[in-house]
Formats: sequence, C-alpha cells, structure tokens
Amino acid sequence: MSVRLNIRLIGAGVFLTVVYLPVLVLTANAVLDGEVFALIVPMGRRADLLLKSVALAFLTASLGTALSTLIAVVLRGNCTPGKFSPAYLFPAMILVPPYIHSMGWSEFFHQLSTGFSLPAIFGFPAALWVQTLYLLPAGVGIVLLGLASLEGRQIEAALLFSSPRKVWLRIVMPQLRPALVACTGALFVLSLIDYAIPSLFQVNTYAMEIFADFSASHSPWRTFLMSVPLLITTTAALTIMHSGLKSIFLRPSREDFQGMQLPPWPSSWTALKIGAGG
Repeated sequence: MSVRLNIRLIGAGVFLTVVYLPVLVLTANAVLDGEVFALIVPMGRRADLLLKSVALAFLTASLGTALSTLIAVVLRGNCTPGKFSPAYLFPAMILVPPYIHSMGWSEFFHQLSTGFSLPAIFGFPAALWVQTLYLLPAGVGIVLLGLASLEGRQIEAALLFSSPRKVWLRIVMPQLRPALVACTGALFVLSLIDYAIPSLFQVNTYAMEIFADFSASHSPWRTFLMSVPLLITTTAALTIMHSGLKSIFLRPSREDFQGMQLPPWPSSWTALKIGAGG
C-alpha cells in the first residue's frame, strides 16, 4: 500500500511540475515587468475583439447544434440499425483542413456575387457560415452518440399513446439534451480558439490578436497572460460540455438500440429535414 501511495505521489509531483511550473515561471516574469493587469484584463480594442469572438463562437455553436441535430436524425433514419452505413463516415469530414473549406466557399461566394451581380460576401456572415459548416461533422458525431443512448422501449411505449410530435418534444429531446449541451460546448470552444477561417474572411478575433502579439514580441509570458480571458471562457464552456458528455457515456448500454427506430418525423417539420439533408 505504501509503495502504491508513493508512486501516486511521485506521479502527481511530476504532473504538477511539468504542467504548472512553466506557468508559474511565466507569471513571475510578468509580475517583475509589472504588466499583469494590463494583459489579463482586455481593454479597448482587445475587449471589443473578445466580445466579437465570443459572439461568433456562440452563433456558430447555436447554428451548428441545430443543423447537427437535424442531420444526425436524417443519417440515423437512413441507416439500418446494427449495420455499418457510409452515412456514419460523415463525422470523419472534420479531418478536412479549415483552409479547404475557406477556399472552396470563398470561390463560391465570388462566383455567386459576380454571376448574379450581388454584393461581395465576406466578413462576419461569411465567417459564421464557413465556420459552422467546417465544425458540422464534429457536431453530428456528438449528436449521433446521443441518439445511440436513447431509451428505445420508452419511445416505443410513448408512441402507443401520443403523436410522434409529442414524443419528439417530450421524450426524445429531453433524453437528447445532454448530447446537445455537449455539442454546443464543443462547437463553441473549437470556434473560439480558431483564427484561420475568420482571418481569411477579414474578421479579426481575440485568438488572432494573441498570435499577432506573440509574433511581434516573441514573449511567451505576454502570450500566456493575454490568453487568460480566453482560457477562462473556454474552461467554463468545457465544464458545461463535460457534464453533457459524462451523462451520455455513464448511461447503461441500450440493449434495445440495435432494433430501435426513431419516432416518425412530423409532417409539419418536413421542410427542416429536407433542408438538413440538403
């Protein structure tokens, strides 16, 4: 027991040293230079950039979660339970680099504006759209995990007494809520820390400001302190996301999932499903 305890203490000491000692050194350098408050607390232009970045990430996460839910339902409905389908390869599209998405959509926007004499499409709306579609496969993957954890017997029993619309709203969506929370948190964090897609559409973000400052100063401690507002924001989002993922993975395995079918899609929602499929 004592040997095991010593090994755990040594491991914890190594972990704390490797992870936190560099942070403490950077903080000490900042304290000596007296710029801690000015770098940690964003003021003026940096505050505006942080708010713009959070707004872009929030809108991306909201739109991405809505589309991911609809697409996951379409994919799940077009797959035979228990058998592999090419539809499940859709989440693997997250491996496509972001600049491929940016270049493709930039060319499409250019052709659209020149071909139909429309105003040029760039800036915040273009960045929001491309960022959302780039992260969509990741969101779909998370929602598919949520669909795999649904209570099949409960859904089947509810369909005997209620309409499909009520089953979706009162049974499926509440059970799917942890996956939606995890999806929103993941898309928010991935969007907030990315500067590649926004910068290609002439949108400055806080992440880009950190990168630009390091390129100019080559000072690791300045970069660390400037990252603190971003770290606080992403930590809060990751905490919420973790609760959703934990709820999904800690649920008992669903033995009835292999034969489970989702409730029929309400006819009044058909336009949503067609749009998601497109």
